[in-house]
Amino acid sequence: RLYHGAVTAPGLYLVEELRSLAAAYESFTYQPCVLNGEGSAPDMAVGDIAQIALAQDGGLKGWRLFLCGDPNLVRGLQRSAFKAGAGLKDILADAF
Repeated sequence: RLYHGAVTAPGLYLVEELRSLAAAYESFTYQPCVLNGEGSAPDMAVGDIAQIALAQDGGLKGWRLFLCGDPNLVRGLQRSAFKAGAGLKDILADAF
């Protein structure tokens, strides 16, 4: 599963390519997420990306997570993932 987030819809990149991959491979799920829903497409979830992911997937025990993006966002996602059951060794992050 890929939860792809940005503040607004124009901030998401490669959206059509990722949608195409999700359509071609049933084992790949793509969820575009935006904090501000203005101009978003019907398939875009609106709100905090961590809350969206946790609401859809519940606990994260046994999951492997790859986080990247704004340092403050990544740190917050690391904490949320750990609290939701992900092991520290299963949370890989690249803050930039």
